[in-house]
Amino acid sequence: MKFFGKLKHIDLISLDEEEKIKLYTKRRLFAKRHVYSVSLKIKANKSNNNFKVVLEPKRNLFLDYYGFLKDNYIRSIKDECMLYLHPFNEITFGMEKMDVKRVARQYYLHIAGTIKEKSIKWVRFDPTAKGTKRIVNSTPLEDCYDKRTTLAMRAIQEHREGMEHFLMSKKEYFNSKLIDTVPIINELIKFEGGLQSILALNEDFSFEEDVYFNVNMAKEIEPLDSVNRMLGKKSKKATMPTDQEAKEYLINTLFRKRD
Repeated sequence: MKFFGKLKHIDLISLDEEEKIKLYTKRRLFAKRHVYSVSLKIKANKSNNNFKVVLEPKRNLFLDYYGFLKDNYIRSIKDECMLYLHPFNEITFGMEKMDVKRVARQYYLHIAGTIKEKSIKWVRFDPTAKGTKRIVNSTPLEDCYDKRTTLAMRAIQEHREGMEHFLMSKKEYFNSKLIDTVPIINELIKFEGGLQSILALNEDFSFEEDVYFNVNMAKEIEPLDSVNRMLGKKSKKATMPTDQEAKEYLINTLFRKRD
């Protein structure tokens, strides 16, 4: 990890906020960014003076820190993954392959809906061979990729102290107690557990091409640009189906009389 121990000879905890910001900027760990306040009727630009300048951690720093957290809490992430896949394995035991895939698809969509950003949905305008554009919904893995990037940023924004111990190479700071006391770490573990579950299901059943998390296929994904749109659609908090709900689903869909 490139940034672990980057400032190990400096006691960051003893510095005040102004001193930290100067240090992070000097070491090129943080960068300035313009944040715009816009409406649908006003185009964002500097001449409107509807922006403010904020200092944020650079992308390579927050991704490196996120990778450290993920590796450090891998046991808890695996436990979370088991909570998702164990019921699936029990429900599908002894089923025909096509029936297993139908149940897997429901689990895949349900878990993805549980862990990805719930307040918005993305659509994209993709060019066709004829030069026209068509609306394409983002896929579950694409949504999860965006959610992971957001989580990586929030891990520093919402718990700066953790980043400071990371930069000072204080690995002992990141113990199991933080899972219960730092909400963003708890959220990270739940997200990664769900993500590992749908990646496992996708590997077995090939619901979509994985160009986001498959190290053999992954490429640098460009941020969503101006041709993308958010659909502001609130959704209820999702929960895993109960055994009774799973049985009812099987009765109503998989085992109903076929014409």
